[in-house]
Amino acid sequence: MNDRSTYINGLRALADLLEAKPDLPPPSVGTDGEISWHISARSYDNVAETIAMIARLIPGRLEKNSSDDEYGSIYFELSGSLAGLPVKIWTFREDVCRKVVTGTREVQKQVPVGYETVTETVDVFGWECEPILAKAISG
Repeated sequence: MNDRSTYINGLRALADLLEAKPDLPPPSVGTDGEISWHISARSYDNVAETIAMIARLIPGRLEKNSSDDEYGSIYFELSGSLAGLPVKIWTFREDVCRKVVTGTREVQKQVPVGYETVTETVDVFGWECEPILAKAISG
């Protein structure tokens, strides 16, 4: 099967899924053909619940992005595929995770007083994310 037919089969699977689940919000299609659900706290009362509902409908394993880089510290993503069609569910990380201080580090910066370089201790942050499907599986 070539990429085009895989994409078409994935679109058919997506159409079947949307037809079978009327409460499933429709995804967006990017200019590159990527299918994604942006679940925003402005549009959804419970972001984590909505993401979990969509995630349960996508067969196979979903990969969570890392929070270790600048992009991942802002956005939470689950990526997978639907009949070979790449799909993504995403939101702002702060909508589903708690920001916690994991330590400190020293950084140097320029200060306006004579523009000296000073060293100061700043918080180092990480993210604690509850497993998005934990409640659905356990209860």
